[in-house]
Amino acid sequence: MKVIDANPYPWPYDGSLDPATTCLIVIDMQT
Repeated sequence: MKVIDANPYPWPYDGSLDPATTCLIVIDMQT
């Protein structure tokens, strides 16, 4: 089994939504 050395942040995230580090993904916008 492969293991990745990582330091994930706690979820749900309680920080601020900074536009410099926030991404909005919109999927399946059909008319």
